Amino acid sequence: NSTGLVILTAVVGTLMTTRYILASHENEVLLLEREQRHLESEHLRRMMTQLTEILSEERLRERIVSMARDELNFDAVMLLLIDNVHPTEHPQVQVYTATKPGTERHRWSFQGHNSLEQFAGSGKVHEVNWENQHQVPPEIRLWCQKQPIDEMVFLPLIYQGRVLGSLGVTRKNHLGRHDISLLTKYTEQVTAVIEHARLYNEAHEHEEFSRAMAAIATRLNAAVVEPAEIGMM
Repeated sequence: NSTGLVILTAVVGTLMTTRYILASHENEVLLLEREQRHLESEHLRRMMTQLTEILSEERLRERIVSMARDELNFDAVMLLLIDNVHPTEHPQVQVYTATKPGTERHRWSFQGHNSLEQFAGSGKVHEVNWENQHQVPPEIRLWCQKQPIDEMVFLPLIYQGRVLGSLGVTRKNHLGRHDISLLTKYTEQVTAVIEHARLYNEAHEHEEFSRAMAAIATRLNAAVVEPAEIGMM
C-alpha cells in the first residue's frame, strides 16, 4: 500500500508540475500577444497621425499606399476610390498603386464596366486572382504582369455605411490571418482619414468661392463703378 501511495503521489506531483508548466506557457503566450497588439496599435496610431497632417487629397492617397507598403510590409498595394461626387451608373474609379522594391507609384482613372468597379463598390472582401479576371483594364493587367502579381486581397473602405472604395494588398508569401487582421485595422482608420480630408477640401473650396463672390459683391456695391472695371471682373 505504501508503494502504491508513493506512486500515486509521484503521478499527482508530475501532473501538477505539467499543469503549472502549461499554464505558465499559456500565460506567456497571452502576454506576448497582448504586447504585440499594443505595439501594433501604437504603430497604427503614429501612422494615422502622419496621415491626418496631409491636407492634399492627392498626396494623402499616395501616402496611404506607400505607407501600407513600407510600414506594414506588403509587397504591392492598390487603392481604389469611387467618385461619389458625380454618381453615375458606372462611376469613375481612381487607382493608386505602390510596389516593392523601389518607390515606383502609379495613378490611373477608369470609367465603365470593369472588374475594378466591382472590387471598389461592392463593400465586400475580394480575393482576386488576376488571371481569372477578364474585364481588367489593360494598364492594370500590364502592371500585374510587370511586378509580377498573381493575387490580391481587397478590403472595403466603408465610412458610416457609405462605400468609398477598397484597399488591396499582396505578399510573395501567403497572406495570413494576422496580415488580414492588421489590414482590417488599417483600412478602418484610413477610411475616416480619407473622408475627413475630402470634407476639409470641400469646405475650403466653398470658403474660397464665398470669398470670391463677396469680393465681387463688394466691388459691385462700391459707390462708383466704372464700366471698364466691371469688364475686368
